[in-house]
Amino acid sequence: SCTVYVRFFFQQYEKSETYEKRVYTEEDQQKFGFFLTKTKNIDPSYGQFVEMLVNRIDTNKEIVYYLHPSIPEEYREACKEGILTWNEVFEAACAVRPIRVELGEDWMLPSDIRYRVIYWFDIAHNHGGAYGPSTTDPLTGEIIDGDVVIFGGSLVAMLKGQWSQIESAQVRAREKASPSHQASGPSQCLTLSYGQGLKLNYKCNGADPDLFASRTMPKATERFASEEDYICQCIKGVLSHEIGHTIGLRHNFSATADLANIPEGQIATSIMDYADYSKLSIPGVYDYAAIA
Repeated sequence: SCTVYVRFFFQQYEKSETYEKRVYTEEDQQKFGFFLTKTKNIDPSYGQFVEMLVNRIDTNKEIVYYLHPSIPEEYREACKEGILTWNEVFEAACAVRPIRVELGEDWMLPSDIRYRVIYWFDIAHNHGGAYGPSTTDPLTGEIIDGDVVIFGGSLVAMLKGQWSQIESAQVRAREKASPSHQASGPSQCLTLSYGQGLKLNYKCNGADPDLFASRTMPKATERFASEEDYICQCIKGVLSHEIGHTIGLRHNFSATADLANIPEGQIATSIMDYADYSKLSIPGVYDYAAIA
C-alpha cells in the first residue's frame, strides 16, 4: 500500500483592465496555429453561440519565468537565453519586452498557477524532451500561467549521443579538407531534408516577415567547440520552443518546408516546428508574424 498526497493550487480571479480578448477568426486559423479558448455566449437575436478566442499573454504586464533550482547550473544560462529570445519578438511586434527570468525557489512547482516555473527532471524517462503547459482565463483566453517541464536527464543523454556522431563527422570533414585530401573547406556535418517546397501566407496586421529577417535570423550554426556547447545550444532551442507554447503558439509542422520564406542560411521559418535545435534556437519569421 502507499499514501498519495494531492495538492491544489488556487489563484484569485482578477479581471484584467488592460487585456483585450481576440476572436480566433477563420482567416487567422488559415495562417497561424494558436491554442484557443471556447466560450459559450448568448445573443438575444441568435441565441447561444460558441466564441473561439486566441490564447495569448497581456503584453502590458511583466511576465516572469522562474528557473527552478533543479536545473543544473551549467544549463541555466542556456535556459534563460531560450526564454528571453521572445523579448525580441515582442519588441518588434508591439514595442515591449515583457519577459524577465529569475532563479526560483525549491518550493515552486510547475503545477502552481501563481508562478511560471521551468522545472528539470534529472531522472531517466522515455520522453527525451520537454513540454510547455499553460493556464488561461476561461472567459477571455488570457494566459495567466505557463510552465516548462524538461526531462533533462534523458534529454542530455540523447544530446550526448548525438554529439558523439557529430564530433566524428566533424573529424572526418576536417580530414577530408586537409591538403592531403583537397583544398576546399569542410562540408556540412549535418543535413536536413525539407521535403516539398511551399510558400506559406502568414502576413497579418501589416507584419511582413521580410521586415524582421535581417535582424532576427542569424546563420545556422554548423560547428561547435565542445559537447557542452552543443548541448547548451540545443537546450536553448528546446526552451525557445516550449516558451512559444506558453505564450499560445501551437506546433508549426510546415516551417521546414516553407522554402520560399526561409532566410538565407537558416533551416526553417518557425521555432515551433520540430527542427534541428542545434541550428535553429530562436523564433523565426513566422513566429514574428504570428505574435504581431
